[in-house]
Amino acid sequence: MRENKLKKMLVPALLLLALTAVTSCRDDKFDENEERFTHSHEGIPESKYLTTMTADYLHENITRRGWEVKDVYVISEKTGRMSPLTHPEANLYKEHNLYIGEDSIYVFTLKDNRMVYTGKPYRYAQKRNLIQSDALPYLQLDALDDVDTYYRYGYISWWMRKKLTTVEYLFTNSGGKKVYGVVRYVSLLKEDVEQMWRNATKEN
Repeated sequence: MRENKLKKMLVPALLLLALTAVTSCRDDKFDENEERFTHSHEGIPESKYLTTMTADYLHENITRRGWEVKDVYVISEKTGRMSPLTHPEANLYKEHNLYIGEDSIYVFTLKDNRMVYTGKPYRYAQKRNLIQSDALPYLQLDALDDVDTYYRYGYISWWMRKKLTTVEYLFTNSGGKKVYGVVRYVSLLKEDVEQMWRNATKEN
């Protein structure tokens, strides 16, 4: 009897904990006043806090997952600070989701109101966490964190989602200058990855 009563008390508490975790994830923002980046002679931002991700770490934690873009920040070349992507810059940026395989990377985008994807082999340069591929002009892995317990369809699914932070080429501005930024992704559930593949058409 006492065991059943305890279970009845624990379920609402666990549900509240899960919902709170999701909310805190959605409200998680960068400190835009922090000068996190310097720039190389080529104008490419370099994080002051970059920690090496080994190839083994990449394959164990990042590959074989789908990644949905959540936030995009522009990195100022002058200050190294970040600011949210806003109009008219947002019109120049081509939003995309990713699927990172063992040896190829797939980029999913919207084109003429339909989902298309391209896939290209990649090489991983561990020293700077670079995924080098013709699929994307520049992709550096900056950080990987656990996000939350995922709440869906009225029940708790104990799927631990991941938050992947990258540095990427975003667009070329009207002055011909390449603009780089921070892109944050959240890992997709298995069924969402399968749906992404089903709904997308390979682009030649």
